Amino acid sequence: VYKRQYQRSTKKQVPIFRRTGGDLPMSGWTLFFVALGVTRATSWLFRIVDAIEARRTTLPTPEEFRRRNSLDQRPIVALLAGSRRNEIRDNLPLMAALSRKFPERQFVVAGVAWLDRALYEQYTAGSDIRYVCDQTYETLAAAEAAVVTSGTATLETALLGIPEVVVYRTVWWQVWLRPYVLKLSLIHISEPTRLALIS
Repeated sequence: VYKRQYQRSTKKQVPIFRRTGGDLPMSGWTLFFVALGVTRATSWLFRIVDAIEARRTTLPTPEEFRRRNSLDQRPIVALLAGSRRNEIRDNLPLMAALSRKFPERQFVVAGVAWLDRALYEQYTAGSDIRYVCDQTYETLAAAEAAVVTSGTATLETALLGIPEVVVYRTVWWQVWLRPYVLKLSLIHISEPTRLALIS
């Protein structure tokens, strides 16, 4: 269904792409992917799939993950707030507010090493959210669900088979313009991911 909708919405751009030797419909990013090359865009998806498959057998059990990170026995909800400061700033406060509504769940934010822990703690203060660093796949593997900032992490979460809620905070004028400029049904996956999935 998504492929048919995507093809209809990109009818004018398909001939441009095909003249360059490709066979994929694209929207908006045509020149970018023509320059990049579809093979590289597709191999990017395969690298993610391969990385997950390589790690799947080495991921700890949920009990082992809890023990390593001093977590209690409540069901885990993974929070993937993003890997950039602005994503953390925009999305983690919403995730923290959500965690307060479900005290019977244990919310665990998966941080990245290149961002200081204090950044995460700034937005999770007053909540029961636990922090782990550089354990994204481990956190997901132990979780019953995830709240994920839109992007590559949404694909990784899906490939690990974890139910997810996708978030991305926008300002009022972006919400107002959306019906006029965005005509896609599959909006929670980044454009490179969407291109690779369609191929």
